Amino acid sequence: MLYFDWHTFLIGLVILSVLLLVLWRRKHDLSYLFCFSAFWVYLMLVLKETIFPIPLGCGGSSYIFRVSVNWIPFYFGDRAAAEAILRGVVLNTLLTLPFGFGISFVMRVRFWDMLWQPLSVGLGIEALQLVISAIVHCGYRVIDVNDVIFNASGVLIGYVLFLICAGLYYWAIRALDIQPRGLAAYFYKVAARAFLKNI
Repeated sequence: MLYFDWHTFLIGLVILSVLLLVLWRRKHDLSYLFCFSAFWVYLMLVLKETIFPIPLGCGGSSYIFRVSVNWIPFYFGDRAAAEAILRGVVLNTLLTLPFGFGISFVMRVRFWDMLWQPLSVGLGIEALQLVISAIVHCGYRVIDVNDVIFNASGVLIGYVLFLICAGLYYWAIRALDIQPRGLAAYFYKVAARAFLKNI
């Protein structure tokens, strides 16, 4: 088994360091680099929860590669307990909620991007699981349309929460006539960009 251990985390941090150097040379400020770093660490944690541990094969040359796939929306199996279903729904939604909330801090997001981005996140996770299953010749994860639905829902909920917070922050700064500095100024810039485009 290949686990997400400190070696894996260290590799992720090395890649992050290279990316930060490139972004710094492209004249991004420290506030942006901070937000980018936080989002990168979040993505590493998502990989830890959705991809790892990775089996290095299921053994036996006669083993026939099979992967479990559920194509039926809101079908959780005949014997699935209500508590397990609720836990799966909540965890899959919460997993991607930070993505929807935080993506605007690292890239420009238009309102219409939310028509395809949430679905892309859910499909991306399931597709990566399927590709890894094929590579290691072992169906180690269930490829489930429900995961796609609830991952996408998490992104949408996160984005709606971001818009609400952006609007409140933008309004408060304007109403109180505050001149934000540093990270607060970057948050204001992001909030103003999102709020003014979506009102």
